[in-house]
Amino acid sequence: MAAQRMAAVDAQSYWMSAKIPNDQFLLYAFGGVPADLGRVVERARRRARACPDLTMRVEETGRLTYPKWVPAAVGPAHVVVHEMAGGTWSDCLAAVVGLASDQLDVRRTPWRLHVFAPVLGIPGVPGAGAVAVMQVAHALGDGARASAMAAWLFGREAAVPRPPPPSAGFLPWRAVQAA
Repeated sequence: MAAQRMAAVDAQSYWMSAKIPNDQFLLYAFGGVPADLGRVVERARRRARACPDLTMRVEETGRLTYPKWVPAAVGPAHVVVHEMAGGTWSDCLAAVVGLASDQLDVRRTPWRLHVFAPVLGIPGVPGAGAVAVMQVAHALGDGARASAMAAWLFGREAAVPRPPPPSAGFLPWRAVQAA
């Protein structure tokens, strides 16, 4: 992926996040616990590397220009396993609430997948289960787009829809075209 200028709405969200934290947290609960959690984590990282939207970060080029999306490697910091030995659903939810105090720095990591396993007492799940929480900076995508990214990580084959490229041009002319 080549560097590309952020859309105005994404840049605004990015700039506002310095004052108003705006990470999204999408929680997914699964019945059962993977036999090999390390393999599941590596599979999620491998799938992330295959998705252009999950292999970028923000780079600021100057005070008078929009930030850019630039290529970034997917590494260990992108998928984090939280030990929940004997942890309950309530313990897991409390840990998820605590994640809000660690907002993402979009210049390094615009998303992170948190995995909690095993978790006991997930509603509707007999026995132990697993919970995955997709933490996404709002500049990377809204809830629907973040959900599509999480679905990709979990194995869905449908590609993550690409947002339209930011429009360039003379603003008054674009206003006339919009009218």
